[in-house]
Amino acid sequence: ILLKIILFAYSKGITSSREMQWCCETNIIFKALSCDTVPHFTTLASFVSRHADEIEALFEQVLLVCHEQGLLGNELFAIDGCKMSSDASKEWSGTFKELGEKRDKLRGLIRHHLLEHHPLCQPSCPVGDIA
Repeated sequence: ILLKIILFAYSKGITSSREMQWCCETNIIFKALSCDTVPHFTTLASFVSRHADEIEALFEQVLLVCHEQGLLGNELFAIDGCKMSSDASKEWSGTFKELGEKRDKLRGLIRHHLLEHHPLCQPSCPVGDIA
């Protein structure tokens, strides 16, 4: 439950444990994700601190899948069950180098959110390349 709350909050740009707690009290989506419970902000912060590497790896995978599906933009992160046809071809979908660059950029953003949420949290990868 905590992981669902944290990943959804990050997708909305929320990195404060206190704000996540408040959202679980007031926001219907957070209430559904938390099974109508309200985890204390210290519980959320402690969870992030203990599982930072796992959260980073999982959030990276989620963002890469969402990026491949065209769900990521500069202003909105959205997921729905709508299937759409596509005429995309392999040569127009990007090179491995471009995919690697996108992955590195997403890793930097994930690290930024983790460190913004819990400054003492140190994921295993160096943070110096955050833009």
